[in-house]
Amino acid sequence: MLVVALVLGPTAERSYFQSMLISDGSWSIFFERIPSLILSVITILLIVYPIVSALLGRGKKQEGTGASGGGS
Repeated sequence: MLVVALVLGPTAERSYFQSMLISDGSWSIFFERIPSLILSVITILLIVYPIVSALLGRGKKQEGTGASGGGS
C-alpha cells in the first residue's frame, strides 16, 4: 500500500493543484459533477467510518464492563 501511495502521490497532488487552479481555489469543483461527487462521498465515508466504528465499539465495551459487576 505504501508503494502505491509513493507512486501515485505526486500525480494526485499535481492533479489536485490543477483542479484548484481551474476552479480559482473553489472546492465546489469536486462536487459539481456526479462522478466526482460520488468519489468524494466514498472517500469521506472511508475516512470517517473507522473513527465512528472505533468510538461506537468503545462505548459498547464500557457498557458491558460496567453492568456486569456486583449483583446481590
